[in-house]
Amino acid sequence: MSSAAADETFTELLSAVIERHTVASRLRPTARLAEEALTAALRIGDGVRRARRAGAGARPDEDDLRALASLATDLERATDAALRAGPALELRRASAAGRGAEASRIALSLFLGLERPLVPPERIFVGLTVRRRARSGETLVHPGALADEIARYGREGVGPESGVAAGVEEPLLPEPIAVSPSFAACGSEVALAHSASGLEDALLEDDASGDLVLFVERIAGPFSVTVAQQADDEWWAASAVSYGEYRDQLIAALAERGVGFEIAS
Repeated sequence: MSSAAADETFTELLSAVIERHTVASRLRPTARLAEEALTAALRIGDGVRRARRAGAGARPDEDDLRALASLATDLERATDAALRAGPALELRRASAAGRGAEASRIALSLFLGLERPLVPPERIFVGLTVRRRARSGETLVHPGALADEIARYGREGVGPESGVAAGVEEPLLPEPIAVSPSFAACGSEVALAHSASGLEDALLEDDASGDLVLFVERIAGPFSVTVAQQADDEWWAASAVSYGEYRDQLIAALAERGVGFEIAS
C-alpha cells in the first residue's frame, strides 16, 4: 500500500472509531468499551505522529491499520448487540406506540446522560428554522410557506429532527424529539408552543445539551406559535427584508390560517 493510500485509510479508520464512540459512549452496556476503544485509537494516532516527527520508519503501517480496524469493528458489534437487546427493542416499541412515560423509564436504564427534570415546565417549545441553506447561501423561508408548515405540524404533529420514525425491529439508536423548556432557550425567532400537561412523565433532560427530550414518535398538535418581538441577529441587520417586516407578514399569514400566536418581548 502506498504512503498516501495508508494515510487515507488511517484517517478513515480513525474517523470510524470516533463516530462509533459517539453512539457507544451514550449506551450503558457499551460506555466502558467506547472509552477504552477511543483511548486506544488516540494512542495509536499519537504514536504515528511521534514516529513521523522522529523520522522512524513509515507510519501508519499495517499494524496501525489492523489495530484501528479491530477497534472500529469491536465497537460496531457491541453497539449493534446493545441495540438488538431487550431494553432497546422495548424502547423502540414504546416510542412507536406513543407510550412516552414507559419509553422514558426504559431510556433512563439504557442511556447515560439523561435524567428527570427537577421542575417540569408548563410549556415546551420547538424552535423553527426561519433561515435555511440554499446553493446561494442562507435564504429566508417565505412567511406564507412557513405558516403552511406550521399549520401542517398542527395537523400531523412534530417528529424527530431527522424525520425518521421510530423503528421497532431495526438496531438503530432511538432518536428522541428535542424540545426546549422556554422560548428563550430555542435559539429561534419562531417556535411551536405546546402545553406540557400530560407529558411530565415522558420528559427527560439531556445533560450534554440541556434540551428536554421525549422518546415518542410524534408530539400531537395543536400548537400555538411564539414569535419574537425583536431579533438582534446580525443576519437580519444585513438582510434586504427587515425582521419587523418578516414578523408582520408571518403573523398575517398565521391569522389567515387560523393558527394562534403570541409575541414574545
